[in-house]
Amino acid sequence: MKSHWVLGFVLSSLAVLAAEDCNVGRFSKYTNDFFFAASSDQGAVGDIVAIDIGMTVENPREDMAGTFSVLCYDGSQLEALPTPRYSEASDSIAYLTQVSHLGEGRPGPKHPDGLSGILFQTYVHTEVAKALFPSEQSFPWVTLYFRVIGSVDTTAEIRFCDNEFVGPQNVCLRNNLFYVPREGDRESEYLNAASTRHVAGQVRILPGPPTKPDVPSLPPDAKVYAELPTRETADIRFESTGGVVHPGSTDVPVHVYVTSNYEWSGFSLAMRFPHQELEIARVEEHTRPGVIAVDNLRGFLGMIMASSRRRLGAEGEKVLIATLHVNVKAGVADASELRFSFENTPSYTNWLAIHSIGGINAVDLPVTSQVEPLQVAGGFLKIQVRDTTLGDVNLDYTVNVSDAVALLESLFITGEGVICPPAADFNVDGAVNISDPVAILRYLFLGDAGLADGAVDCTSS
Repeated sequence: MKSHWVLGFVLSSLAVLAAEDCNVGRFSKYTNDFFFAASSDQGAVGDIVAIDIGMTVENPREDMAGTFSVLCYDGSQLEALPTPRYSEASDSIAYLTQVSHLGEGRPGPKHPDGLSGILFQTYVHTEVAKALFPSEQSFPWVTLYFRVIGSVDTTAEIRFCDNEFVGPQNVCLRNNLFYVPREGDRESEYLNAASTRHVAGQVRILPGPPTKPDVPSLPPDAKVYAELPTRETADIRFESTGGVVHPGSTDVPVHVYVTSNYEWSGFSLAMRFPHQELEIARVEEHTRPGVIAVDNLRGFLGMIMASSRRRLGAEGEKVLIATLHVNVKAGVADASELRFSFENTPSYTNWLAIHSIGGINAVDLPVTSQVEPLQVAGGFLKIQVRDTTLGDVNLDYTVNVSDAVALLESLFITGEGVICPPAADFNVDGAVNISDPVAILRYLFLGDAGLADGAVDCTSS
């Protein structure tokens, strides 16, 4: 499944369109192999109640890609709060989730009975369904929160509803379990459950004063900015680390970071690398699970992780998003620099999900903006075949003024390490400080004591 298709479909579905009638979609089918269920709760007027949404799959398929669930409720009895809580299980496998609100006060059609609605969408990794959805066991997705505003001694129902709200192209919003289309079989794209199997939740409204008026503590959301970020206002940096390696080295870690002056909740990453000299063996994620595509034949990496509005990076925070574990091929030339670059690939670009109340389709629903980074720094792996000497901090097999400059920049400007840290203690006093570049300069221009004996392997600690 193309990542752009997935992301575009999810984001476009948030813009609910008005229509007299709606169709059920080209690839809709009915099945009773799965169903959604909502829990029940009770509270006085003013209380916050929690409704858990789960799903049971009786015959899971390995090509499962995600779900839609559509809920209807009486907005005169319950007020839906904007912040959901995703379950730990959902966090472990969902790479894109979204909750949007339908009905009164929202863009799109009004329900004929005056009901309000909630659309919960989630996209998951493929080839996980059988492990995640054992038969007859409910899988928890999300907890939704409502404030009780109705009449005492009544009951408000929260039910799963089909065909009562309309999405893009006048397609009915339905309770779906959908799949990655098989090659040459577009009919496998969607399976829709018959709504008669779904289990509704209820909220019983009690007499008396509220006893739980506050929303439980939730993971923080990213800020919603008053204006959409632009290339002029956004200061975003994607960068990767580097180092020195030997030909044939395996499992070499390359860390990828993001820093932004805006808070953000998701990202897409696109990188190219010299596939003739190295390959990416695996990718370790450090935020939440996402979609990963590694092409070692053409030399590119793609990642996407969008997690609704949950904050992944605060303003100015440097966030480690991934570690690439790289194998270096044998026969790579000595002193070669194998560079990683942040460039678009056939299906991935570099951007962050930053939320704003401004822009198209933004009434009271935050819009996710795709902002390309203004700055990218590509790290590189430098190849060392033979030992060098003390003072050769840039690994060009000679000691000259460029080494002293590199040390001074590392100590007083960038704060970043040099290419060959083991060569930095030129005067062999057990510390790397201002005395080392001074000693290099004195050696070069004043004829002070020469190089200390000993070979230096830049990969040693």
